[in-house]
Amino acid sequence: YFVSSWEKKCGIAMYTNHLVKALREQHKIVNVYNDFFEDSQKFIDDIKKDNIEVLNIQYHSVLIPPIDDFLAILKKVSSENIKIVITLHEEPDDFFRILDIVDHVIIHKPLKNTDYKTNKITYIPMGIPVFPILLSKKDLRDKYSFSSNQTILSTFGFLTPWRKNSDFLFNLIPYLKSNALLHIQILASLPTFGVPEAEKELEKIKNIIKKYKLTPQVTLISDFLPQSEISERLMLSDIGWLWGTRKGNESSAAARDFIAARLPLFLVDWAHYHDISLGIIKSSLKIKPFIDALISVAASKDILNQLKEDMEESYNASNNNVIIGKHINIFNSIINQ
Repeated sequence: YFVSSWEKKCGIAMYTNHLVKALREQHKIVNVYNDFFEDSQKFIDDIKKDNIEVLNIQYHSVLIPPIDDFLAILKKVSSENIKIVITLHEEPDDFFRILDIVDHVIIHKPLKNTDYKTNKITYIPMGIPVFPILLSKKDLRDKYSFSSNQTILSTFGFLTPWRKNSDFLFNLIPYLKSNALLHIQILASLPTFGVPEAEKELEKIKNIIKKYKLTPQVTLISDFLPQSEISERLMLSDIGWLWGTRKGNESSAAARDFIAARLPLFLVDWAHYHDISLGIIKSSLKIKPFIDALISVAASKDILNQLKEDMEESYNASNNNVIIGKHINIFNSIINQ
């Protein structure tokens, strides 16, 4: 059983979908939505009926009930002799209380507190969507009506205010006005959380495009795109960027899509991206120096080619076909304990 924000439009839901798709080829997986918390007894009856051996919960504090209620559900499940694996997308304040109940913890980043003395914790990087064959950039540009001589910079991720896409676009205006072949893709769908703020951010971006007559040079897509189009639009690009002001410590699901597309990636240097090291350049927290450096790298074919090679190495090391083997080893280990 997998418990995740399966039907929500969020990074954890997309991550779980990719992981389960790969796991299904080797293991029986039954999907469970995150609203099981509303009727935990029915949920427990269902997994008993299906003879489930392992329950894997995707944990993020915004997706679960209050911690005491959550721990009570974990205790109920554990009392039925069902093994519990919890995948942490952040390090919670109540980590010790969770660790005391579950059979194993998977983390995507090394823990801030390194004093835990237990074999119940395994570090597994967040998996990358499987996309083994890269499509032709020329063919993709033809498909989406871009020319081969354009320089295309792309960003991807939910339209959350902390990503500051409107500020970023505003600061790109001088570069766009001085180079008609520069094109910006903003692939930023509205999230299922914080929607009013996201809608305001969307309006800001639209107003900038209209006021400064940027329509020929900016592609703005706020719809929730299918995975195939996300990958294709990133593959046709020259370089990607992720900038913002958030100080979160969890791994970035959005960054994995750039790696799946083997697209060189320009990142702001903060903890959200500290588990990615190949195929990237980390730059200033200040927006203008960041953009200056991004534009400079986008113009260097030598740097971009090296970054692409590094991205291929990153993909080969952590795509979901590799990651699932580590999950299966954990599942089998705790079943056989």
